[in-house]
Amino acid sequence: MLKRVAAHWLIVRHGEVKTCAGVSLDHEGVVREIFSLADVSCEPAGTTFLDGYIAPFLADVSTVPADELKNYLQDVARLNNASLCVGAAATLFNYSVAEDGTVVVTSISDLFTNKK
Repeated sequence: MLKRVAAHWLIVRHGEVKTCAGVSLDHEGVVREIFSLADVSCEPAGTTFLDGYIAPFLADVSTVPADELKNYLQDVARLNNASLCVGAAATLFNYSVAEDGTVVVTSISDLFTNKK
């Protein structure tokens, strides 16, 4: 069974950020599809939509101002040579901005584990 997650922005690799896009993962965490919500007539079944960014890395965002988040995540992707590739395993994280303006990071696998 595939797990699908989408967000306002998907960091695919340094220099490639897709708007309103998502990723499908199989039960082993292997990327099976990277998709744009603009290319589908309706949201794929079972897709969890998240606010903010999905990225294939964990970054320390404790001191990152919300208005610098996109550039910061791009820099981390470049420095770590991080990318999403169909057929490769990925560990994904959601980066969003809380009401108080702080940047929050959540493991997407934790979201799926806690979602029953």
